[in-house]
Amino acid sequence: MTKNIKASATYNYIFEQFGVFLSINDACKILKISRDVLDRMVHSGEMPAAKIGGRYIISTEDLVEWFERNVTQTQHGILRQTA
Repeated sequence: MTKNIKASATYNYIFEQFGVFLSINDACKILKISRDVLDRMVHSGEMPAAKIGGRYIISTEDLVEWFERNVTQTQHGILRQTA
């Protein structure tokens, strides 16, 4: 059974703050990582992204799915407290 990402508190918070799609800079702020790190993740395919008009965007749903797969429970509170 797959978890409904759109029903998660993390998704709802990010969606309310940023909308359906995130710029690379917004995703960096949310994840608290550098632009270089996120660029490497996008180019390696680790973070799903779409290139539109020469700029990459990340769907809020994809970012939250990545977060849920890759971040430990202890780290979850960090995003929710400071995003």
